Amino acid sequence: MKRSELLKILKRHGCKFVADGSNHEKWENAKGVPFSVPRHNAKDLPKYLVNDILKQAGIK
Repeated sequence: MKRSELLKILKRHGCKFVADGSNHEKWENAKGVPFSVPRHNAKDLPKYLVNDILKQAGIK
């Protein structure tokens, strides 16, 4: 999955961008729990990483 597709899913489920880091972005889910999203713009994100980010975001 491309990072842009993942970000669309996160936004659709109420997650919000919080801050920039050097290699990651800080996001919060709808309940305010923070999680990180890596910047791999040119590559597809590995499936295990996408699943982990969605789990942290509270999205099934």
